[in-house]
Amino acid sequence: MKVFATIAGIIGATLIILTLSLDGIIKQNIESSASELLQTEVKVSDVDISIFNGSGEIEGLAVINPEGFSNQVAIGFEEMNMKVNLRSLLSDTVIVEELIVQNPEIYLEQKGGSANLKELSNNIDASSEEESSKKLIINYFLMEEGKATVSSEISEINGAEASISKIELNDVGRNSSNTVQQTMKQILQPIIEDVVSETVESQILNKVENTVNDLIGG
Repeated sequence: MKVFATIAGIIGATLIILTLSLDGIIKQNIESSASELLQTEVKVSDVDISIFNGSGEIEGLAVINPEGFSNQVAIGFEEMNMKVNLRSLLSDTVIVEELIVQNPEIYLEQKGGSANLKELSNNIDASSEEESSKKLIINYFLMEEGKATVSSEISEINGAEASISKIELNDVGRNSSNTVQQTMKQILQPIIEDVVSETVESQILNKVENTVNDLIGG
């Protein structure tokens, strides 16, 4: 009995170590890769992924505003549910079966003739020139029930809010250019465009229409 108990204890301890290691590796990779891609600080509070089926959560993902803007969080995901193909973590192509984001908060800051989300988009384009060898595929992405808050030098619209439409994507990055940079751009681009269009439709940014049009036009 002692032998069985000892073996069980070793197995249990090993599983705990493997779980903690996997969570730590994923957290570190998200922070480093996203920070390099967006050229701004990206923080993750916690990652909890099962080593048995790859299901889990990413908590407290925050993309800090790019240089030249306030120190606010530009994009905040309080909780993301995901399922990753564990075997793919050992290959050149990481496959995320599904990534679901509920209640994201987006901070759209207009300053002069630019905006924070536009700068983040530009940073992705610049980073794409030195693409990583690692590939990333997201089979299913869903973001819903989001909120955008506007900060502007125009007092009438400063602090205004708008809802973000449901964004649903399939087979993100499943093509010849499925680098991490390209896949993340395919995720972020519709989010940025939706935030801008929703604020325009609700007439939040009607007094800075030229800036908004520039954002949409890229």
